[in-house]
Amino acid sequence: MNHSGPVYAAGLIALFLITMKCEVPDSIAPVISASSGDVLLERNNAKVALSKELKLKSGDRIRVGDGQSSAEIRFITGAKLRCHVGTEIVAGTSSSSKKTISLVSGECFYNCAEDGPGKDSIIISVNLLKLTAINAIFSLYYNKETDEIISTVLMGDVIIADKGTITEVPACSRISRVGNERMELQAPSASELEVLKVWAGSSIIEKTLAKTGCTLQALSSVSMPPQILSTPGEAAHPGELYSEVISAQDPEGFPIRYYLASGPEGMVIDSLRGKIRYKPLRENEEKVKIHIVDRDSNIVFHEFTLVINVKPSLQLSVPSSVKPGEPVNIIARLRRSKSSKEKVGYRFDINGDGTFDVPAGGKFGTTASASKIIFSRDGINLIRAEARIGTDVIIKASKKIVVNTPPSAAVKITPEFIRINENITIDASGSVDPGEHSDELKMRFDLNGDGVWDVPSDSKFTNEQSLVYRFDIPGKKKIIVQVCDRLGACSVVASEVYVVKGLGIRKIDCVDTAHVGDTISLTCIPDKPEFPVTDYQWSVQGPEQIAPDEKKNRVNISLGTGGAYTVTCSIVDEKKQRASISKPLIIVNSIANVNAGGPYTTAVNSPLTVNGSAADKDSRIVKYSWDFDADGKADTESVHLPSATWVFRKSGSKKICLTVYTEEGDSFSDDAVVEVTNTAPVADAGADIISKSGKKVKLKGKAVDAEKNIGEYAWDFNADGTFDWKSSDTGFVEHEFMEYSVAVLKVTDDDSASSLDSVKIVICPDEMETIENGHFCIDTYEWPNKKNSLPSLDLSYEEAVQLCKDAGKRLCTAQEWEIACRSDEKKWRYPYGKKYTVDKCNNLGNAFSKNKPAVSGYFNDCVGSAGVYDMSGNAAEWVYSDGPDPQVYGGSWQNGPERSLCNSKVQLERGKKYFYVGFRCCK
Repeated sequence: MNHSGPVYAAGLIALFLITMKCEVPDSIAPVISASSGDVLLERNNAKVALSKELKLKSGDRIRVGDGQSSAEIRFITGAKLRCHVGTEIVAGTSSSSKKTISLVSGECFYNCAEDGPGKDSIIISVNLLKLTAINAIFSLYYNKETDEIISTVLMGDVIIADKGTITEVPACSRISRVGNERMELQAPSASELEVLKVWAGSSIIEKTLAKTGCTLQALSSVSMPPQILSTPGEAAHPGELYSEVISAQDPEGFPIRYYLASGPEGMVIDSLRGKIRYKPLRENEEKVKIHIVDRDSNIVFHEFTLVINVKPSLQLSVPSSVKPGEPVNIIARLRRSKSSKEKVGYRFDINGDGTFDVPAGGKFGTTASASKIIFSRDGINLIRAEARIGTDVIIKASKKIVVNTPPSAAVKITPEFIRINENITIDASGSVDPGEHSDELKMRFDLNGDGVWDVPSDSKFTNEQSLVYRFDIPGKKKIIVQVCDRLGACSVVASEVYVVKGLGIRKIDCVDTAHVGDTISLTCIPDKPEFPVTDYQWSVQGPEQIAPDEKKNRVNISLGTGGAYTVTCSIVDEKKQRASISKPLIIVNSIANVNAGGPYTTAVNSPLTVNGSAADKDSRIVKYSWDFDADGKADTESVHLPSATWVFRKSGSKKICLTVYTEEGDSFSDDAVVEVTNTAPVADAGADIISKSGKKVKLKGKAVDAEKNIGEYAWDFNADGTFDWKSSDTGFVEHEFMEYSVAVLKVTDDDSASSLDSVKIVICPDEMETIENGHFCIDTYEWPNKKNSLPSLDLSYEEAVQLCKDAGKRLCTAQEWEIACRSDEKKWRYPYGKKYTVDKCNNLGNAFSKNKPAVSGYFNDCVGSAGVYDMSGNAAEWVYSDGPDPQVYGGSWQNGPERSLCNSKVQLERGKKYFYVGFRCCK
């Protein structure tokens, strides 16, 4: 994965950016801040005149021509995009935080706004590739014809998405690919940055390098620089088109780019083909400098002075270098005024000795060339030519040609007999350069004859003249070595070798451990030999040493002494190849057979008996020990039985171990698993309690535990999560409650298992009595529950229900009414006892009431131990009913013994009022 920096990368346009119709607001639209030379702007397929600070719109297409042309776009953030010669871009959307551009072809350089308001980002689309940069400085190059992309990142965060692959490009990195190749990540080279400085500006490059501490590329392999094949003419005439070609080749076979580093205004060069075009207007001498750059950023320079005048000039077209014996065509080109009609003659001095060789005899001929000239020896030859115009004007020209014999390639491969996965040496140091520069020869190696250079892996060259290699697949192999001299002349040598699998042994098949006296079978298994195995040899080294005489792949042995041994098998095949292999063998006494039994299951605090077994065929067992807590120490020991009894105090999965000891001092062990279970205790907080405020309440906490090991009782009196009282003995406790509460009981056993239960503490108001056995409160007096006040009468059932509800209470049930009347004395028939007494309550015949209702509490004896008054007589009382017709209990002042019992009831109708009926409330 990768990160940030300036970039040389590319692809084609994202179509949606070209076709976008949305307009960029003028306030944030990018502008063309500078342009020079041949720059064209198209908007909606129409040309737009360039002006400084011209605002761009989405879809605008900018084309930068040849020569010294360039264009610079400035964004609202202050970032700048500089477009180089031959570049075409399409503007996309733009905002204060993000910009989009499509690169159709060519090269651009992006310089982020370092002092901008925030994150500076840009997205550049190239065909199916998308480059996203944040706070970055990078260059991006795209060659549409070769589908070559190069991006050099000097600073910032850059992410490239290409055909589903996401690559983060680190700062100070160079990423490139051609066609469907994989992206290749490298450090940028110094020569590459020198080219970038020429057109992007040296100050920003140097400033960024200083800021980031960028380390430039240090190649482990050698990439040979481009070789110039032909150079352009050096003369031109005013008003006439100067059209010349400079050509070069890359020894690695990759594309080459041509840059016009300096030259007269209006001169252009085709960066792919090297064609130079220029139309001079007046006589002058112009300095021209051309950079020729290969894919690996190697640079060669060609400088010349272009002479522009009206005088005739002669130029020679000659290859820069040839091989001895290679035919060469020398062509002379005469430049003169188009109006000149004089006849022209030519002659050539081929070897620079002052004698004109073509035509023979030194005369002038009509042919402007010397064809199929052959140079037989290495060296530098000066070729001179003269052109005679008319009878007296002679124009001269000369040029040097290098004659270079390619090096003689040689390779030596050792050893001659090659096995797979065995080091071999491929040595090309015997290669010779006839130019006496053999120490400067460069090499590359194709190790399998498939036409792909394997070393170096990037198809470049190396100064190393030999290498060590291994073949991992047997068979015939063709090794090719290319050797090149310093001038780029190369030769190739090939050598065929046969790689054999070699002789090997897969394994010795035998047991790892055996007992004294056992018969042990040893089998030596060769690893699929190519040639028949003719001999097997065995040896056993250890406390005993034996060498079986049998020359077979399988032998049997028996050892009488225990200890560590090494078994070795050696083999020889019919080609006299040898191989050997060894294996350790341990000889021991017979081991005891120990079985700890199980798995076992038991409960916490319950005794568990474990039964193991053990036997040793060659020794007597003298002791059995059990380790129950896995601490490595014996918890029980026996000299007779492999069984024991143990009590586990904690639940869980336990590992126990039975160890037996023999009379020879050896010990042997076996493990078993015990699953110790624990049933959590069951807490019982008791039934809900009815009490009065400030009265001490007895809480009777209990628990049931299968293992009978309750360790603690605890009470949380107000259910706030904090346990206020604890005891290890009992759950019985008294506590004073002032208001309604929920008390929580927690019981915990010795294995830390616990359970909870709760009880409600209902606190009755002062005007109500507590009926503890019924767990409810009841009004002390008949409604309105005021002593010395007449009870409310002539009320319907519905009115009684609503009045209780309004008071925050409810109408008593029939069962509650009877319990309160008897005061929990089941045999009582009246509030005061078993027998009827006419004067104790306001019943029919009572001498004190004279057959009318009495104030509540008037009859002091008409009360039970619960403290509830007038439940017999005075007013009959409504009770709650789920049925259609409710009932009244206890009779009224008009009823005698039978109608004023605690269980006496009369069924009445809903919705009606009765002059003798009242009620009281419960809670």
